Parts: sequence; structure tokens; C-alpha cells
Amino acid sequence: MKLNKEIANTLKLMNIAAIANINTGEYNKAIEIFEQSKILEEKLGLTLQAAESLVNIGNTYYLLKDIDTAIKYIESALCIFQTHNNRRGMLNAYQIIGNIYFEKKRLREFSYELFKMLKIAPG
Repeated sequence: MKLNKEIANTLKLMNIAAIANINTGEYNKAIEIFEQSKILEEKLGLTLQAAESLVNIGNTYYLLKDIDTAIKYIESALCIFQTHNNRRGMLNAYQIIGNIYFEKKRLREFSYELFKMLKIAPG
């Protein structure tokens, strides 16, 4: 589906606004904006972009130290990436989840995510 310029610019501005809110510590506002972006992307059939929004939401929950919610959102994105065989998205999701586990010293889970990354990584 080809986006018209106005919609593409709206989505880009929403992303910029959400990141600006993250940079000022307004994490909940950033989540709201990412959620709105995800809803618009879903309505437009932009499934992979909606998955990226899920990753952004998950990362923002991680900044709020809500690890379980962060992982839930990133795993939701991972399912979409897997359905579309989007390796870049899958690798990114596995890496983020692995990093969370590593930082929290949950090394068994970290090694499992690393193994999954290695299985799909090119060459």
C-alpha cells in the first residue's frame, strides 16, 4: 500500500513527538503517542510499521522499569515479524529481549534469546 505524503508525514511527526517525550522523561506521554501511531498503522494495514510501534512501546516500558510489560510488547512485535518472515525485525526483537535479560542478570533467558538470534542471523 502506498501512503500519501500527508499520512506518512503524520506518522513521522508522531514518532518524533514520542521520542521528544522520551528525551524529556515523559514516558507515559510517549507511550500514548506510540499507541496512537500503532492504531493508525493497523487501520492502514501497515502491519510491520505497527510492529515497530510495539517495539517502541516495549522499549519505553523498559525505561519505566516495567520489564514484564516491556517484554510482552516486544514479544507481540516478534510474532508479527515472524509471521512476515521479517528477519531484521526478529533479530532486533531478540536482541532487545536478550539485553533486558542480560541487564537483569537472567542469564539463562539471555542465552536462549542469543541462541534464537544465531539461528536466524545471516551467514
